[in-house]
Amino acid sequence: MNSYKIFSDTELCSLLKEGNEGAYTEIYNRYWQTVYFIAYNRLRNLETAQDLVHDTFASLWVNREKVVVENLKSYLAVSIKYRIIELIRREKLASTFELLAPASYLGNFNDASDALHFKNILKLMEEEIENLPDRCKLIFKYSRNENKSAKEIAAELSISQSTVENQLNKALTRLRLVLKNLNSFLF
Repeated sequence: MNSYKIFSDTELCSLLKEGNEGAYTEIYNRYWQTVYFIAYNRLRNLETAQDLVHDTFASLWVNREKVVVENLKSYLAVSIKYRIIELIRREKLASTFELLAPASYLGNFNDASDALHFKNILKLMEEEIENLPDRCKLIFKYSRNENKSAKEIAAELSISQSTVENQLNKALTRLRLVLKNLNSFLF
């Protein structure tokens, strides 16, 4: 049995590309704590951090033949950070959906097919957000994705607070309309 501990990261990455499971295991053993630390520090949730660490290393294995890694530690750190950002973005979108959707509509989600419908609805919401006028979309994203207040957004964009509030109302009105139309279509 080879002792992969003596191999450099570059050597391990070369072996990984060839499908060497021992190299993969050494990479995992060498860096899982670092990756976990990054995830846990940001999320403060043990299970979610563990899931993201698992996803990060699973992705490394699945994409081993096509991934280009110059610095393994940096690659893994950036990979986990992107997963954290994506998770937070999805959670923000879901919370926006919950604010906009009627309570009776949310109560209908209780099995796997309902979860799929919910995922599709989130996708529709994301598309609608992307279709907002540029300024409206930017203001909405600052508000929902970065948790900025209307006052902070106004200062950052050098516009009035009432303009920010009007743009947020416009965005929320469009999103409510999409949900209302979807609700009447589905039920």
